[in-house]
Amino acid sequence: MISKIWLNILWCSGFLLAVVVGSVLVSLYRNRYIYRFAKTVNGFPFYPVVGNLHKIGKTKLFEIVNELPNKLGTPFGFWTGHQYSYVTDDVDEVKMILNNPHSIDKSCIYEQLRWLFGNSLLVVEGPQWKTRRRHFVKSFSPSILKSFVEFFYTNSTALVDALRKPDRPDLYIAFQNYSIDGFCEAIMGRNYNTQKKSEYSIVEDLDRLQEICRKRCVFEVFNLSVVIWGFIHEGLKTLGYLKAVSEFVNVILKDKRRDFKQSPVIADTTLKIADTLLNGDMKLTDKEIEDEITLFLSAASDTTGTTMAFIVTLLGMYEEVQEKMYEEVMTYVGDKAIGPEDLHNLKYTERVILESMRILPPIPTVGRHAKQDIHCGSKVIPKGVDIYINIIKLHRNEKFWPDPLRFDPDRFLPEEVAKRPKYCYIPFSAGPRNCIGKTYAIMSMKTSLANIVRNLKITSKYKSLEELNFHSFVTMRTITQLDCHFTARKKE
Repeated sequence: MISKIWLNILWCSGFLLAVVVGSVLVSLYRNRYIYRFAKTVNGFPFYPVVGNLHKIGKTKLFEIVNELPNKLGTPFGFWTGHQYSYVTDDVDEVKMILNNPHSIDKSCIYEQLRWLFGNSLLVVEGPQWKTRRRHFVKSFSPSILKSFVEFFYTNSTALVDALRKPDRPDLYIAFQNYSIDGFCEAIMGRNYNTQKKSEYSIVEDLDRLQEICRKRCVFEVFNLSVVIWGFIHEGLKTLGYLKAVSEFVNVILKDKRRDFKQSPVIADTTLKIADTLLNGDMKLTDKEIEDEITLFLSAASDTTGTTMAFIVTLLGMYEEVQEKMYEEVMTYVGDKAIGPEDLHNLKYTERVILESMRILPPIPTVGRHAKQDIHCGSKVIPKGVDIYINIIKLHRNEKFWPDPLRFDPDRFLPEEVAKRPKYCYIPFSAGPRNCIGKTYAIMSMKTSLANIVRNLKITSKYKSLEELNFHSFVTMRTITQLDCHFTARKKE
C-alpha cells in the first residue's frame, strides 16, 4: 500500500508538472505570432522550454551575432528559451528600427547591466529616457564642448609622457586613464590625475566589472554549477569592485556638492553634467545620481579609451597613414598648444578616427526591444522580439565598403560619404537614442591623437586585422594585449 507521504509527493510532483506544462502552453500561445515570424527568418528550429540553447550552448552574444551569419546568412534569429532575438545588418531595416518610437527601449540582455548602472540613461525606458536626455543635451552644446579642448590637451600631454616610458601601462588602461581624467575635468569640473597613479586606477575595476558582465552573458541550460560559482566566487569579487567604483563616484559628487553650495547659479555656457544632476531639476535620488555618473564615467573611459587604443594600433600598422596625419598636424598646429580653433583644420585626422571606428567599432552590436509591431517595408517584426543591429557586419558590408578590411581614411571624403546611405555607418548608433557624447568623443580623440602623433612615432608588429581576435559584451576588445610601441620623434 502506498504510504500517505508518497501520495503527497506524487500529488505535488504532478501539480508542479502541470504548472510547468501550463506555463509553457500559455507562453506558446502568447508568442504564436513570433513563432510564425521566426519561421520566415534564417535560424534554428524552435524547441519548447530550451529554444535554441542546445545549439548555442555557452556561446556569448558577440560570437552569436558575428559567427552565426556565416552559417545561417542574414538577417537571422535565435531563441533563448522562449525569448526570440532577431539579428540584422540590412541598412534599410536598421534605419527603420532605430527611428521607430516602439523600439526605443533596449533589449533584454541590457538587464545584465542594471546591477552596475542602475536605472541610468543606458537602460532606462522610453518616457524617463526622453526626459533625462533632454536635460543632459544642454551639457553637450557646441560652446561648452569648445571649452573642454583645453582640458583634453593638458591631459593628452600627460598621456604622451606615459606612452613614451618603457614601463607604460597596458594600452587600453593608458587610454582609459586619459579618458577618465579628461571626463572628470571637463564634465565634472575636477581632475583626479588618474594617469599619474601608477599603483591603482579606477578603470581596472570598471574593466573587471565589464568582464564579469561578459562572463555572465552566456546562454546556459540549467547549469547550476555555473550559477553557484557565479553567486559565491564572482559575487564576492563583484561587490568589492562595485564598492571601489561607488567610493570613487561619491568622492566626485561630494566635491561637486560642496562647489554647488558655494555657487548654486550656473550659466548655461558652463553647465556640466554634475551641475545638471545636482541642481534639482531632474528630481533624482542620490542613488540615481550616482548611477548616472557611473554610466558616464564608464562610457567616457571605456568606449573612447578602447577606440583610441585601436586607432594608434592601426597607425602603427599603416605607416603612410600615420605620416600623412603627422604632416597635417605639423602644418596646421605645429608645436603650439592645441586649441578648439585647430580641430576644424584637422580633417584628415578626423577621417582616420572615422575609418578606425568603421573597421573596428568599439560597440559592435546594439540591442532594442519591440514594444509594438515594427514595420520594416514588407516585413513586420512582432511585438516582444529583441532586435540586434550587427554594426560590425554593417561596417564591413562590401556593398558599401569595397575591400572592407583595407584601412583607408579617404572613404570619408565628403564626395565618398555622399555615395553611401547614412545608416551603413553607425559607430555611435543612430536615431533618437544615439550616443549623446559623439561630438565630445571626436573632439577628445582629435586633440589627444594629434598630440601623440606629433611627438611619438608608432609601430606595431601586426600586418593585418586577421591577426587580432576579439570578444565583447558591450565594448569590443582584443582577447590579448595590443602590440604597439612608441618612440620620440626627432625634431627637425
